Amino acid sequence: MILEIKVSESSIYCKRAEIVSGNGDGASAVFSFDKGWYGYAKTAVMFRVFGTQYSVPLDGDACPIPGALLNGAGRLYIGVYGVLNGKTLSTGFTSVEVLAGAAEGGTREPPDAYAYTRLLEMVTEAVNSTQLLHTEVNARLDVYTAEYEEAEFKRSAAEGVRMEQEQKRLEAEVVREEREKAREARENDVAAEEERRRVAENQRIANEEERIRSCVSKDYLDHFIATQLGDISSALDNLHSYALEKTGGGAK
Repeated sequence: MILEIKVSESSIYCKRAEIVSGNGDGASAVFSFDKGWYGYAKTAVMFRVFGTQYSVPLDGDACPIPGALLNGAGRLYIGVYGVLNGKTLSTGFTSVEVLAGAAEGGTREPPDAYAYTRLLEMVTEAVNSTQLLHTEVNARLDVYTAEYEEAEFKRSAAEGVRMEQEQKRLEAEVVREEREKAREARENDVAAEEERRRVAENQRIANEEERIRSCVSKDYLDHFIATQLGDISSALDNLHSYALEKTGGGAK
């Protein structure tokens, strides 16, 4: 007969509610532990009410149940503890009802032990419930922690993407400003070149005017004016004489 017992942290639970005493082949307990028990040297602790407490080392997470604990009807209590590098990890107790086998004639524990047995059962049940609640709370905390870490990871990833996009935007803004400065520099160069061209043109015109002025001397102009005025004066005199002659003014 095998009792399958599950251990999670400090909680312990037996899958069977009862066994029958008086079997010749005896019984054994097989434990399944969570990862928190890895590496521990484990020992099972078993007893009956007002009876001897047995400590049985586990071999391959299993151990035999002492035959003395399977004699007569009553309740069998099983717990386990482990030791690793001076550190001890312990559970509470789970219990299983030992039914009197037909071969034993139904012998039960003394009646005066009933009240103590019931009280111990209530305490054990309360301890197991507390341990189960503790396990459930820890499991929920693990879930919430995982959810938080996942959300934080997503937030960090999103923040990283946002910062990367912001960096690209800043780089694009720098490129745009540099292009704008280059455009303004080109426009300033064009304007400066246009101003230089205008100044050069004005200077050329001034130089041309100065050249023309320098080509005609004062003596030449005086000679030209005197000559031209002399010719005009002679022509006017001739014209006046001719007019007088035609009108008879010359005969007088």
